[in-house]
Amino acid sequence: MEKPPDPAPLPGTSPDGVDLTLIRAFLALTPAQRLEFLDDRSADLARIRERNGGR
Repeated sequence: MEKPPDPAPLPGTSPDGVDLTLIRAFLALTPAQRLEFLDDRSADLARIRERNGGR
C-alpha cells in the first residue's frame, strides 16, 4: 500500500501580509488559554502605561 503524499505546507502569510502562523497558534489554544493570554497582555500594557506616567 502506498503512503499518501505529504500535504502542501501551509502559507506563512496571506496575500495581504497577515501572519497566519500567529493566527494558527492562537486558534490552537483553548478558549480559557486565549483568555489567560489576553489577560496577561492586558496586565503588561497596564504596567507599561503606569511606568510612563499613565499616558
